[in-house]
Amino acid sequence: MEDSCFGGWNHTMESGGLSLEVSAKSPSLRSFTMSLPSPSLVIAPFSHLTSLRAFHLGPRSTTLCDSNVVNALASLPLLESISVKGVSSDSFEAVTQSMGFPVLKSLNLYASHLTGVLSLLDFISSPYLAHITVTPQRIWRQSDYHEVFTRLSKFSSLANISCPNTTPKRSRSAPILLDLSAMLALEPLLNISNLQHLNFDATISGGLYLPFTSHEISRMASAWPKISSLSLTSPSFEFHISCLSSIHLFANLERFEFIAGYWIGADYLGIPLVEEGQRALNVKVLRIVGVTPCAEEDEEEIARYIVGVMPSLTEFLVPTFGALETRVGRLLGIAAPRGTT
Repeated sequence: MEDSCFGGWNHTMESGGLSLEVSAKSPSLRSFTMSLPSPSLVIAPFSHLTSLRAFHLGPRSTTLCDSNVVNALASLPLLESISVKGVSSDSFEAVTQSMGFPVLKSLNLYASHLTGVLSLLDFISSPYLAHITVTPQRIWRQSDYHEVFTRLSKFSSLANISCPNTTPKRSRSAPILLDLSAMLALEPLLNISNLQHLNFDATISGGLYLPFTSHEISRMASAWPKISSLSLTSPSFEFHISCLSSIHLFANLERFEFIAGYWIGADYLGIPLVEEGQRALNVKVLRIVGVTPCAEEDEEEIARYIVGVMPSLTEFLVPTFGALETRVGRLLGIAAPRGTT
């Protein structure tokens, strides 16, 4: 079997010529990757590569995912992994010759239109889809994510979902497209009990969003018993330290990231540490990003609280609050991150 990676080629070759050459010279090709900007590929010849398991076009590709791409690839019997850019806004209902990517396991969609993503997810029939990354082309509202997550909820095999936000920061004059809370957007994913990794950026181009509450964190823990890595970006006014009291409900969590606009609420006072007889959480990496530290006199109490809830920490990052990093590191006997005192 053959693997190929095309990072570039003689630009005098037409895109159709390249596709035909690949198909003719490598009929048993298993993997095709193109990472550099290129003329749009003619995809039809790839439909003959019945041994193809991976088809990856990088984020700088000029070949967009349209009905021609789906027609060529969706019936390949062994195709397990796809990375494509700019899923078009066209519907794929007219693609009748394809089988809906029958064994697809991994899907990476760069800079894609919402309607195209929804249509493609409706089209995919694979019961094996385990990994998906969706990066929007333009600003998506929370209700847009809700629609995407509703489509994803049909894939009970999903273990890894990533929705990073790469849109430009919102200008001061631009409207904030807040129409749902971050938790309501996530609601459909609570039906995927197999979920192990989730990265959800609830930011919409710099807008402010309602914070995740302790109760909502508890619901996630109940819905996702296998989750080991959870990263939530919610630029709310405040990260409530009481949310940490719910983290112990995640039995297998090893990495927790909460990126907020502000954090350390006053509501941590009086909250008990890990209760007697309760298994301590095995979180090894805790990352909380915010802009406003707590009062200096509260640092020690908060540090002891965090260590009490998560005694297995090996990495604790609060980039804007080096003093707390240092205190937690001292209590755990781990080195403070560089740049802290």
